[in-house]
Amino acid sequence: MKSLSVHIDQNINWECHIQNICRKIASALGAIKRMRHLIPCNVLINVCDSLVQPYFNYCSVVWGNCDSGFSEKLQNLQNRAARILICANYIKDLNQLLL
Repeated sequence: MKSLSVHIDQNINWECHIQNICRKIASALGAIKRMRHLIPCNVLINVCDSLVQPYFNYCSVVWGNCDSGFSEKLQNLQNRAARILICANYIKDLNQLLL
């Protein structure tokens, strides 16, 4: 069932909702990555805040206690967004880059 853009199944394990969010975020991050060399960094951050961050925030109070595997997928997408914004490759440790 889908209510207010939140996918709810009979087990309320949020798998369908998290997969839908991950797909939308990955698509937005791909678009941001393709245009990151064309626009200034401050505009790029605003684009990321408007295209990606709402998916993380919308109804997170409801599905925020999801399974650790799902939360790990979301964390990986947030790490990917941070790497895209600072133009870092995926080999470097993100904790060292953000210090």
